[in-house]
Amino acid sequence: MPACDVGEVKSGLSAEAANTIVGDVMRYILFMNMTKQKVTTEKIRSMAMTIPNMKIAKKECDLLLGIAMQRFKELFDYDMVSTSHAPVLVTDGESAGNKKFVPMPGSDLEVQVHKPTPKDHWILLNLAPEEEEKKKTWKTRPDNRERALTLVILGSIMLNGGIMAEKRLETLMSEELGIPEHSTDNWHVGSLLKELIQEGYLEKRKMAQMTSNQEQIFEFTYGPKAILEIGLPNLLRYVQGLGNFTFQDKQIARFMGVSE
Repeated sequence: MPACDVGEVKSGLSAEAANTIVGDVMRYILFMNMTKQKVTTEKIRSMAMTIPNMKIAKKECDLLLGIAMQRFKELFDYDMVSTSHAPVLVTDGESAGNKKFVPMPGSDLEVQVHKPTPKDHWILLNLAPEEEEKKKTWKTRPDNRERALTLVILGSIMLNGGIMAEKRLETLMSEELGIPEHSTDNWHVGSLLKELIQEGYLEKRKMAQMTSNQEQIFEFTYGPKAILEIGLPNLLRYVQGLGNFTFQDKQIARFMGVSE
């Protein structure tokens, strides 16, 4: 999304009103991120982009989000990013289907370029630290046990085609990773899954089918932080490094949830 200024917001929205809305958007996103709640473009428009007797058009919404992104970077050095900005692996270096891609500076990845959709997830990330500094920080974190398990769980979901049924994931965590099903110290399968959902590394969603008793079945997939903070290409490299093997293009597309 291009950088823009309040003065560029047209269609009857004054600079004063635009500034007020941008401030509301920033406070809303900051609060939602601090409380580990999901933020979508749809929610931003309905909760923070409100003005009496006026409907904000989609084009104005995109511009206002662009201004908020610019101000988060200038004022706090935070990158306000959505899942539509996630790095992807592109083999032809030009495009994939009808989607355009541009190189990411200093990386072999490319970034998919398109406008945010109503379902996009927005989060705040500090992308400023150098790679070595980030590695050092992660090595000294007190919750490294959980971080390591996060990568293993996400890697398992990737190898399962990007989704995994709730029961299957719980079985993998308890029987193969040795995480207790129940524990008195509040660290067990259920508590870890809840934490990973709250932090945005996992997303839990309803499956179309029901059990024979008409009970709802759930599945897990990548959360916005898995896509934006870790990055699916990096997760793919991690999985390949663990097994010391190389996947074919069709396998990579399936693991990363790319429809053919």
